[in-house]
Order: sequence, then structure tokens, then C-alpha cells
Amino acid sequence: MIRSPTPVVSKRSGRRIHLPARYTDFLPLSDAEPSAIEHPTSVVDNQDQHRIGLDHSACSEWRTDPTEMGLFRVYPSQPTLVPADTSLISVTDAPTLQQPLPRTAPPTGLVDTEPRVTEDDLFSAFSNPTAGLLMCWQYSGSNAKSAAELNRLATNFTSDPLFNPTDSANFSYEREKKLVEKYLQDHSNPFRADHGWMKSSVKIRLPKEKARWPSETDPAVPELEVKGVYHRSLTDIIKAVFEGEDGHTFHMTPFRQQWTTADNRTVNVYSEIYSSPALLDAHKEINALPRVPGDNLE
Repeated sequence: MIRSPTPVVSKRSGRRIHLPARYTDFLPLSDAEPSAIEHPTSVVDNQDQHRIGLDHSACSEWRTDPTEMGLFRVYPSQPTLVPADTSLISVTDAPTLQQPLPRTAPPTGLVDTEPRVTEDDLFSAFSNPTAGLLMCWQYSGSNAKSAAELNRLATNFTSDPLFNPTDSANFSYEREKKLVEKYLQDHSNPFRADHGWMKSSVKIRLPKEKARWPSETDPAVPELEVKGVYHRSLTDIIKAVFEGEDGHTFHMTPFRQQWTTADNRTVNVYSEIYSSPALLDAHKEINALPRVPGDNLE
């Protein structure tokens, strides 16, 4: 259950005003503490979010104790990580809850190698934030600026708190472009190749008037080479996310979410993808694949 907000006191009597029970917020999956069905003495503390080495050849199911709402989880095997959903904001994205999530240190055994990109980093390549916003508009959206693009400039960029009309008076596209190129050559920037960023060129096949070829891969087809394209491997992004400070909030092991009714019936509850039958089937299929001797990873 979520902690109550700051108590409201009556100005007349000085007594605390209690919120009616029907307005109390609950986190359905909070305070879930899994223990093995076949081995009740084996317990994983929900607050201990460290990754632990396990023998995944064991197929005994693990379950959690029911919450105040009667919800519990059934895991196909002992989970290596059970994220603790201890606040309403951690499981909701309502417009009225737009405060940032609390930052926590990565669990023991994980090294946060992902560079922290701040607002200063985003604009440090430019002469000022205003120039950065204008360059962002230039390189985003349509390559043929239309009336809609002009509206986007006015609503998304010139209305930004960092936009300064005084700075825009001295704006120069050529100068800002050179500053960006110089910034990317500096290996201390957070977008350097050490963090998975690579610079490549892209060749685009072009049509030619009154000319035909057997296929698009024909060597005679004219090409346009676009140089200086910065990109990042999807694998590097995935690794960086799992090694980062948010990695311990992910559900690594899927589970069945169930609810015990007042007449002791068990009902399946469907919510997130990590508690769906599809992911449980995929988890079972992957774990049935042959393993290298000594491999006990998920």
C-alpha cells in the first residue's frame, strides 16, 4: 500500500481529517515476496534487488505471497531479480504524476558504463542553446520545410524556455555546423565511439531518366554517397540499458499474475507483457534450447 500523503488538519478543531477508505490507493504488486512452492524455506527478499547466480535447470515454480488485494505471482523458476514496485509513480504515467522517477544506484555486480548525457551536453556543441534549437529544427522533421514545419518551429522551438531571441539575431548556420563537426571530433564528448557511436557513409541508389537496369543492385545504377552519418548498434544500446541504473527495474523472468477470490477461486489477471502467456511460452522455448556445459544464465 502507498504511504499516506501529508495529513490534513482541520483549522477549526485541530483534528486530523481522514480520507475515506474508498479513496485509498493501492499498488497491486507491491510488497510481493517470492518463495519456492516446493521449497518453502528458500526465500528471495523483494527489497534485495541484487542479481544472483542460479541453477536454471531446476523447474520448480516460485510464487509470491498475496498482496492486500489478493494478487500474487507464479514464476516458472526462481527469479534472479524481483523489482520492488514501492511507489505509485513507478507503475503509472498519469499527466498529474510528471515528477521524475527517483534515481537509484545500480545493484551490486553491475557497472553503470553508460555516460550521463545532461542538458549541457546537448547544447555544448553550439554557440548557445538558441542556436542548438534552430539546428535541431533544421535537421528534424521534413526535408522540405512546409507550413506545418513552420508551425512546429514556432510551437516547439521558439517557445522553448532556452530560446533567446537576442541570440537568434546573430545565428549562422555555417558557423554552427562547423562547431558540431569540431565537437564530434573531440573524443571527450558523450557521443564518442567508445560509447558505441560510429561514423559511416550511406550509398543510396538513384533513378535515371530514360534508363533501365535488370535490378537495383546492377553496378551501373548511379549512387549518391551520404558521408558523416552517425549511428549506434542496437546491441550496444540494449547492453547499455541493461548495464545502466535502470536495469534493476526490469522484470527478467516472466510470471503468471493471479487473484484469489473471496470463495477461494484462482483467476488469471492479464496486464503487462512480462505477465502474458506469450512471453511465458517464449521463456519456456528459449530455456529448452541446448546449453553449453556450465552455463547457468537466464
